[in-house]
Amino acid sequence: MRESWDAIVKKYPDKWVVLKNVSFIGSDIDSAEIVCVKDDSDVFDYQDEHLDDNFTFRRTTEGIINGPISANFTIELN
Repeated sequence: MRESWDAIVKKYPDKWVVLKNVSFIGSDIDSAEIVCVKDDSDVFDYQDEHLDDNFTFRRTTEGIINGPISANFTIELN
């Protein structure tokens, strides 16, 4: 069943969705058919197993990194 991207995001928050027959508006997904839904811990193995299936993988929310990120950097002003 075809669903809009907005409906997919609401239905599957913080998940990876595997999609086929994707319709784009520019670089944004307009609608698609859902193949399956995956957690962060499962999506990469599934992706490796289905490299030849021409699926689109998208996360329904921004950022796939959970937890703190630390970095050290210096800014020099002239």
